[in-house]
Amino acid sequence: MRLKTEFNNNLEKWSDDLDSKGFRLSRTKTEYLECKVGEGEESMQGITMCDTAILIVVKFKHLGSIIQGNGEIDDDIGYRIRVG
Repeated sequence: MRLKTEFNNNLEKWSDDLDSKGFRLSRTKTEYLECKVGEGEESMQGITMCDTAILIVVKFKHLGSIIQGNGEIDDDIGYRIRVG
């Protein structure tokens, strides 16, 4: 629980810092991917920014690659085959 609270506080600070420099972080379009690398790790579900819940996703595309939270690469390979 402490990790999630610390993360939420850091996210709020980061958002405020961006706002102060003229950048607007979309609270409705922001999403995150949770990757657990070990057993017993705390789940980060319930992340909020300015009292808006941040959507958790199982995969997303970044710089042309599909990143999956479960560590697999099947979707990325399929995507590259379809594009090629």
